[in-house]
Amino acid sequence: MSDTKSKIATYLTATRQELIQLIQNFNQEDWQKPTENPGWSTKDLLAHLTASEPSILGAIQRTLRGEPARAPNFDLNRWNASHVERRREYSVKELLEELNTGREATWRLLDTISDEELMREVPASGAIRSTLWSRFRRIADHEAEHLAQLRRALQDIPHSSLSN
Repeated sequence: MSDTKSKIATYLTATRQELIQLIQNFNQEDWQKPTENPGWSTKDLLAHLTASEPSILGAIQRTLRGEPARAPNFDLNRWNASHVERRREYSVKELLEELNTGREATWRLLDTISDEELMREVPASGAIRSTLWSRFRRIADHEAEHLAQLRRALQDIPHSSLSN
């Protein structure tokens, strides 16, 4: 594995290990704790993570084909809400299986992309440009952001205190 891919793989692995270490000891009450995401429990946050990684991979694949990463009328909030709602009846075990399936797909896709492709600038949003490397990094950044939210939910930090 190249140094470029190794850096991405290390970060993806580290954030996933931290997530699994945190949630492996959750009890039923922990999975029902509210998060700073309105209307979402800690289990809903896990459901969100299971849906988001394949979505980001889809955007990367569309970019590789020369297509726009997202439809012009894509509504992220609506997408997030619908995918969390679809997974509300899933067991934690099913969510973890889906989470693992998503990561396996990430490894497969990363393996097919050359270092040159990873570092090539591609359209992101509007006039903003990005690289495929930064999109893979976004998977880990996103997981790390929600991992921090899960930790705060377990500590019962009042949501209103986060903006102070």
